[in-house]
Amino acid sequence: VEEWPEVNETTSLVDLIRSIHEPFNADDPEALPLPNTRESISQYLLLFEMEGGEELDRIIDFERKSVMLLVRLEEGKMRESASIADRIIDRGNALFPEGTELEATGQLFLTGSWLDEILQGQKQGLLFTCLSITVVMTIGLRSLGIGLISMIPNLFPLLFLGGLLGLTQDQSDSDFLLIALLALTIGVDDTIHFLSRFKLEASRTHDRNLAIEKTFAFAGRGILNTTVALSLGFLPFAMSDYLATQIFGTYLPGVFIVAFLADVLLLPAMAQLGLLRFKGPQ
Repeated sequence: VEEWPEVNETTSLVDLIRSIHEPFNADDPEALPLPNTRESISQYLLLFEMEGGEELDRIIDFERKSVMLLVRLEEGKMRESASIADRIIDRGNALFPEGTELEATGQLFLTGSWLDEILQGQKQGLLFTCLSITVVMTIGLRSLGIGLISMIPNLFPLLFLGGLLGLTQDQSDSDFLLIALLALTIGVDDTIHFLSRFKLEASRTHDRNLAIEKTFAFAGRGILNTTVALSLGFLPFAMSDYLATQIFGTYLPGVFIVAFLADVLLLPAMAQLGLLRFKGPQ
């Protein structure tokens, strides 16, 4: 396994036994490379423990029935780690006697094995969020058509995020779907503020331009302040060396700004075209 190009190094019980065996037999040209009896191996392990060795439990269990092969990879990619672990198991099954049980473990392998299920769950969560927001907007604005149309500005940040990832990333981490989920749930707040106020102003006047102007005067500053506060609040995360944290400070502020622009430019334009139409004064 250590000869595979994806593997940096391996550590096993054999390495421990060799490190003890070689110094004892350095002057014996007829000595075997490794001990070949159960008794000598037991003595080496006892000697290791008596000398203060505390890492033995990481390699072999107390009952001496299970051993572990530690594998360090060149790159810690989840899917690749899961693939290499499966290859190691297949190689072991071909080498060891029938009845030997091999099992891969470790965070990278487990996460890589579950990655498809994780992505599927995140996609379903994003779709469920879109549907839930649409239902809430429909109930709040008391119009199915306006509830559906109001989702258009909230989809622009998601399109922007997808395009930005395509330009800046060769491969996208599953954490980016979390960014999309946050962008959608937080960005819809501006849409609710605008449409709720526009509905109120439209009920007071037949002048659509005046209603839009008063909506901006009342809700525009709040929408701007919210966007600035959120963007600046997440910006310090950009200094993190951990990618899952760093993307909160690099991609999320940009998504918030696009959500703001979509609300202050696209919503008024749709209102001007009559796509967002509420009952005027009676």
